[in-house]
Amino acid sequence: MSERMAEELSKRRVHRLYAFGIAWTAGAMVFSNFLMSLGAFALLSAWVFDRITLGPLFKGRDRSFVQGSTVLLAVAALMAWQILGLGWTSDLDNGLNALRIKLPLLAFPLILLTGRFDREAVWRWLPRWWALAVTAACAAALWLGATSEEPLAARNWSPFISHIRFSLMITWAWGLLTYSLLRQAPAVGNGTLATILWGLLTLAGGGIVYQTGTLTGALLAPVVMAALVWWGALDGWHVPRFAARRLVASAMVLAVVGGCWAVWQLRPILPETTALKTYTAGGEPYVHYPDRCLRENGHHVWTHLAWGELQRGWNRRSNIPFHEQDARNQQVRMTLVRYMTSMGLTKDSVGLATLTDEDIARVEAGTPTILELEHRGLRRRWDILKFEVDAALSGVAPSGQSIMQRLAFWQAGWYIFQHSPAWGVGTGDLNSAFDKAYKALDSQLAEPFRLRAHNQFLSFALAGGPVGVILFVGVFIAMIAMSRRQENEWMATATLLFVLIFFLSCWTEDTLETQAGVTWVGFFTGLLGRRLHD
Repeated sequence: MSERMAEELSKRRVHRLYAFGIAWTAGAMVFSNFLMSLGAFALLSAWVFDRITLGPLFKGRDRSFVQGSTVLLAVAALMAWQILGLGWTSDLDNGLNALRIKLPLLAFPLILLTGRFDREAVWRWLPRWWALAVTAACAAALWLGATSEEPLAARNWSPFISHIRFSLMITWAWGLLTYSLLRQAPAVGNGTLATILWGLLTLAGGGIVYQTGTLTGALLAPVVMAALVWWGALDGWHVPRFAARRLVASAMVLAVVGGCWAVWQLRPILPETTALKTYTAGGEPYVHYPDRCLRENGHHVWTHLAWGELQRGWNRRSNIPFHEQDARNQQVRMTLVRYMTSMGLTKDSVGLATLTDEDIARVEAGTPTILELEHRGLRRRWDILKFEVDAALSGVAPSGQSIMQRLAFWQAGWYIFQHSPAWGVGTGDLNSAFDKAYKALDSQLAEPFRLRAHNQFLSFALAGGPVGVILFVGVFIAMIAMSRRQENEWMATATLLFVLIFFLSCWTEDTLETQAGVTWVGFFTGLLGRRLHD
């Protein structure tokens, strides 16, 4: 065998190893943290074999290779600053753990942006494979949820990985399929099979987003569609860009009107004092709080309260004392009040007598409202959002309230930044810094809910100061610049979609603080961060 033929054979072997690792990681990412770790190991093995077989990293590569490595350099600079942040960290163990969690953000781009494999060949099958994997994961999750013997909590409809990270993956896969069909691009194939796959992902992905009540996915889908139309996805259907952009502008107007309607629905509504009764049928005075707007199912919680009748009646019907905790560690008396309110009952002996034994069991189990049984998915999420807003306006502590407690997270984060504005608190001291901030602010959040920022930009700013967040933004800028250099329009759009979804998610989530999130970002940053033929 000639030397040239041996070299070609070695290149094919290296490519197959990379292709296997890429296929494994992409397919496993939506199913299992453990399996995606095996995919990372497979890619690392391919990279090592690459070095052994084809030589050192820069062998046969000229200056253009370095010039095309802006994404890798941006990621490396961000991670280098995180490592330097250990220098002013008091909790070194936590700092090393934080670096371990973010390691895929550097490892995947390093492997995939420097690996010697045929990127063009990989991208011929990867979009279809990714879409199939996401669709299969959605279908499996829906099947498991539908066949569960017990009703599932919203987030448990995503049994494999975090429901929020899953929604990001669903939205990106759906966006790629949509663009490919609109532009009649070959990335996912054309014709009937591609349309069927798009339909299956739309139904299954939409079902998961609905069942999990994930606002992130629900809001990102129309944003992605608007972005695709704005970028010219309808050109494939011979719709002029001017007309398409007018369509997007009209949709934005409708979105603003819808947003105004939502805000109007969330407005505080105080009880009408003229409609409040003074005494119960048994003669006990009602307690009313007409300055509190908290509602359940449209009825005011803090009106028509007869605590004495409730306590006596409850203790006769339940083995859980009135002032003890229910199965969800909530005050059973407040669960009872909310549950009765949701049914439109007065909180007295007459209202209590209306409850069935099944209702009593639900209250004991911690069910706070009849809407939890009647509504599901996004509709239930809307109920919860209305309750959270009313609770905040009524002075209720935001503990456990997904949207409102984020305001407390950000308040604590701003407090930390004000006290460490130059270099941050260090890579490993975020946890202790938040603990101190909550105590200094005398936060209303209960201890189990005193979490970190849930804003990736803020997290980098707190750990590494302005330099940290600037370097993080630099990764987005490098990815956008790379999209403009892509010779392939489909690749450019895929990159922009990825950046858009990742960027928007970082405002309400610490996207890089979980294995699924950081693997998704690192993996596709590595695959999209270089031109196909570099």
